[in-house]
Amino acid sequence: MPTRDELRAELTTGPLAGQTGPMFLGTGGALANDQKCADLLNAKTVDGRRRAPLADVKRHAIENGYWIPLKVAAASHVNAGVQGAAQAALDYVGDLRFDTIDLDLPSVGTMLGALVSGGVITTAQRDGLLVLGNSKISRAEEAWGAGTIITAEQVGAAR
Repeated sequence: MPTRDELRAELTTGPLAGQTGPMFLGTGGALANDQKCADLLNAKTVDGRRRAPLADVKRHAIENGYWIPLKVAAASHVNAGVQGAAQAALDYVGDLRFDTIDLDLPSVGTMLGALVSGGVITTAQRDGLLVLGNSKISRAEEAWGAGTIITAEQVGAAR
C-alpha cells in the first residue's frame, strides 16, 4: 500500500504521468478524475511474471510430449543429477500441498537446466514452460506488489 506521497509522485512523475498527471493536477471533476487515475493504475497492462499453476505445468508437459520422458528419466536416467531433477519435477507437480510454482527461482532454473542437458526435455520445451509464468499486471502491482489496488479515495487523499 503506497503512502500519499508515493502515490502523488507516481501520479505526477511515474510511467503513466502523461495520462494521470493532468487529471490529478486538474481542478474540474476531481472525483471522476480520481476514479480515472485509479483505473489507469489498476489496469492490467504491464508485462510481468507470476507463479504458474501446476495444472498448467502438467498440461504443458503432457501436450508437448515430455511428461512420459520425465517419468522414465526419474526412474532410470544414467546420470544421477538428471534423474534427481526429473524426480524433483514429478514430486513438485504431484504434491497436493502446492498449486503453483515460481518458475523464476534459481532452483527451478537449475532443475530445468539439468533436464535439458540430460536430453529429457528440449530447450524449446523449457522455453515454452517458462512462458507459463508470463502475466499482465497493473502499474500499481508493479510499483507496490502483487494484489495492490488503488482506489479513487486514495487518489483523492494524495491530492
